[in-house]
Amino acid sequence: MRKKRTFVLVILTMMSLIFLSSFHFQSSSLSNRYLQSDSWDCCWERNNLSNKNDTSSIANYSTEEAEVMPVGPITTSPNLNLSRPQDVGQKPRYLLSLVQNRTGFGNNVQYHFFRITVGQALLHNRTIVMVPFFNNGASGWGYNKDSMREFEHTFDTESLNMLLPITTMVEFRQQCSHGVQIALQDEKDTYFYESSIQFFESAYNINVPSVEELYPTSEIIPLLNSDVQCVALFHTYLDPKKRLPLTLSDSTYFMVNKHLLPAFGIQRTSKLILQEMCSGEPYLAVHYRNRTGEMCMYSERISHLCDDLLDENDKNANMLVNKIYKLWKERQFSCIYVAHPSWSTKFSYLLGQRIPSARVVNAHVIMQLGIDELDIYRKDNYFLSLLEQEICFHADLFIGWDISYWDKTIFERRQIYQKESVTFGRLLDTSERRLEQGWKAIMHAEYDAIKSN
Repeated sequence: MRKKRTFVLVILTMMSLIFLSSFHFQSSSLSNRYLQSDSWDCCWERNNLSNKNDTSSIANYSTEEAEVMPVGPITTSPNLNLSRPQDVGQKPRYLLSLVQNRTGFGNNVQYHFFRITVGQALLHNRTIVMVPFFNNGASGWGYNKDSMREFEHTFDTESLNMLLPITTMVEFRQQCSHGVQIALQDEKDTYFYESSIQFFESAYNINVPSVEELYPTSEIIPLLNSDVQCVALFHTYLDPKKRLPLTLSDSTYFMVNKHLLPAFGIQRTSKLILQEMCSGEPYLAVHYRNRTGEMCMYSERISHLCDDLLDENDKNANMLVNKIYKLWKERQFSCIYVAHPSWSTKFSYLLGQRIPSARVVNAHVIMQLGIDELDIYRKDNYFLSLLEQEICFHADLFIGWDISYWDKTIFERRQIYQKESVTFGRLLDTSERRLEQGWKAIMHAEYDAIKSN
């Protein structure tokens, strides 16, 4: 039976790569170089919310509905000790994670800030609120209620509850209807906060203070230690130097990462896939993300800046393929899994030219497996991304960007179990920072174009 399944997977992989090769390299124009690659699986990045009447998709549930409605394959155990008092007779003191509503703060940036908030809740004996996340990235810039995803569909609530007390947004709203207290991590955050107030109140249905009522940065730790029942951390900066009051020790961050696991359904589905993929033998996983892709694909305003960067990315992609091929051959991996956004399918094609195409697996291939649980992942790229991260986590060797928070999520979790990981910067003689700088140039050009309008 295993040989038969392996044969089917090989055939599917070859068909996928032949299909991809038929439309890559056909044009040097910006629109053809990117938009043609979206046809490979129904444009997950943009169309995952198109079917609003599909009751099999959990993406349409509101916060209240998610508490009572069945959620299909992505679910967690109900055996939770929600909002247990930190001390006998003491009311729970809550801590909520709020993230600035802005371009560039994708799913994994939100997870990163939530980890920091969990660490602070642990240090200051507070109950962490299971805040929803927002599917933000190529499918839409900034957060909105339609892109809201429930916490329990993202992380394993039982595992987190073993570390510290947790509570739902429903309970938080009930207990904190009088309002939430917030301290700024940096005095310059007032502009970002003011631009996010309306979103917080609309999306979460909570009362947040005005700019004038915020606690100053100097009082952020005293506020966390205080008896104030309802506190939130407002996150704006990724640079650790700019959030110094909330810097976590390595040991605290380690504990948080150890308990913040993917939702149980995601873990289960990945195990079913790994039984089929690569015949259960050792495999290499790579995450390739074209950092210019987000802006060059979706913005007409800056297309004139993209061609040179895209050409440079093509050269770097070929160098990476050569390095990965050498590593794959030396280590004798059974196959290679490639995680990538929909516009970077070209990288799988390049690998398939060096490595036997039947040994190169991506999301398009695994979606063809006869696994019932995969249906939800075909419909929503938010969950597909989490599933691919889990596949990369289990790989015998993982290669990714050290400038990507998608990859950092995997690197940090793999470090706990001493799994081998390598950055692209270590594979190449030149630093991957050069690619990052090109991406930032595109981002800044886009911001200027938006402001000018």
